[in-house]
Amino acid sequence: MARGFGKLTAKKVEHLSKRGMHADGGGLYLQVADGGSKSWLFRYKLHGRARWHGLGSLRDVNLEDARERATDA
Repeated sequence: MARGFGKLTAKKVEHLSKRGMHADGGGLYLQVADGGSKSWLFRYKLHGRARWHGLGSLRDVNLEDARERATDA
């Protein structure tokens, strides 16, 4: 089953500064913190409860790698 990634682009990710969670699709989110730091999170369900799995900082993990890691997770 294919995941529906593709709502974010590399250019958009680079310029996002609004605090919050920005969805790419397929459970992948870019989290932007108050100080401007950005990190990737993957949301999934286990036993009916939502769980979050950190995939790394934007400095270390680009959009393509984050999508790959989310698919693997």
